[in-house]
Amino acid sequence: MKTNFLIFGTLLALLFIYSGCSQSGYSDLQKMAIDFVDILESGNESQLKKFNSRISPNQTMIDYLSKHEFDYQKIIKKYKSKNERENVNEKRYQTFLTFMQSFHPKSKKGGKLHLKNIEIHTKPKVINEELDISYAVFEITIKQGELHSVHNFGELLKINGEWKRFY
Repeated sequence: MKTNFLIFGTLLALLFIYSGCSQSGYSDLQKMAIDFVDILESGNESQLKKFNSRISPNQTMIDYLSKHEFDYQKIIKKYKSKNERENVNEKRYQTFLTFMQSFHPKSKKGGKLHLKNIEIHTKPKVINEELDISYAVFEITIKQGELHSVHNFGELLKINGEWKRFY
């Protein structure tokens, strides 16, 4: 009985760890764009908040950059404070929310959202070989009926295999 409980507990812990890892970030820009359009179409604010968290830098990432003294455009200073990080992330969320509300099918005629194209203005390029950090400027064009809109994600950095938006 005790053995079964330990096995169950271990499996539960592994499931928890695995599910947390799968939602930690995006390794693929196309997947990020597709998820963003799906969330816009759903109008689900909770999913939008999760998406914003997935593309936002966390303390572990800031600590990693600090440890390796990689301060691209002073992001370490900007994000070192938890309050500053939360303020920037909340502003980004509000921008996403406004954008989502302008596209949600209930608020606009024109039907289903379609990802028209994905443009990566600069091909991802490695900006630090030793740490394997890449950079890209990323935007998507979305079509709903006759309405077209471009959403610019801005500068993204890929750190430890995950694309993050710092600005």
